[in-house]
Amino acid sequence: MAQARGINDAENITYLPGSAEALPFDDGSFDIVFFTLSFHHVPEAGMSKAIDEAARVVRRDGHIIFFEPAFQGSFFESEIAFDACDGDERKRKAAAYACMLGHRRLREIAELHDETIFSFESATDFIESMSPKKGAEEEWETFLRLRHFTLDAQRRINIFKSMPLK
Repeated sequence: MAQARGINDAENITYLPGSAEALPFDDGSFDIVFFTLSFHHVPEAGMSKAIDEAARVVRRDGHIIFFEPAFQGSFFESEIAFDACDGDERKRKAAAYACMLGHRRLREIAELHDETIFSFESATDFIESMSPKKGAEEEWETFLRLRHFTLDAQRRINIFKSMPLK
């Protein structure tokens, strides 16, 4: 939260610690709940409860949006090949995707695709930014040179309408 405040400390922003499974807000407090590259980090056993909580705090017929990493792109390849960044998250990403698509409180409106581009000045910049745990600097540099020191991270944006409990 200190890092977030350092980036944006506007008066109309409040940073609160919490858990997706137990949001500290009243029912119907928001028009939109937005998970930003975070839903796949919710423990698998708590994913459904996190969606229930999002549906609870969003206004009737509000929207719940998931901005999540996809399974394609050279950024994803570096996570797999070098255990870089958060490492191999395929199981968690798949569980998160399945949970949101099959959840009784969500009706899908759209699935959009986007990408984030990461540019590195050198293999050292890659190492400092991505913290690879496998491979040697020569392997990382070859990987990066082949991609002109630029990695693409494919993203998926799933937009849902929150559905009332039946």
